[in-house]
Amino acid sequence: MAFIFPQRETFSAKSVIIAGEPAVYEVISSSLLCVIYIIIMILPFTRFRNKLPERKSFYVYVFFLMIINLLQVIGGILILFCIGIGICAVSFAKLMYFSFYAPLLYMCFLRDFFQKKFYDQFSRDAPHPTPLFSTSTIKYESIN
Repeated sequence: MAFIFPQRETFSAKSVIIAGEPAVYEVISSSLLCVIYIIIMILPFTRFRNKLPERKSFYVYVFFLMIINLLQVIGGILILFCIGIGICAVSFAKLMYFSFYAPLLYMCFLRDFFQKKFYDQFSRDAPHPTPLFSTSTIKYESIN
């Protein structure tokens, strides 16, 4: 899949070659993922709402990924038209993804699990707090 791009004064020959197939791949893959995330955001307003999670944090997660992929689509299209700000848009989207994906994943899905597990150790109903890692005492048998 080869594309011919018009050369502008701001782009060198190397940047025109780099802007070819990776930008097309990025536009196609990000637009496909963006459409999937938009469908997920629309599904609660249809008759399929019973089959989706009710937690609002799930939709925050999907909205974040939708915005990131939309920004990558816009940046990829700008790169294909040899507009320099497209590289900034794609780089910013990747920076946002790699900076905030892990904290968002924790906040949306794992925070309740770890807090519950941590606070259950110190519950009044439990006879004693159970450590996460413990060693038991070894009972040696006497050798006669």
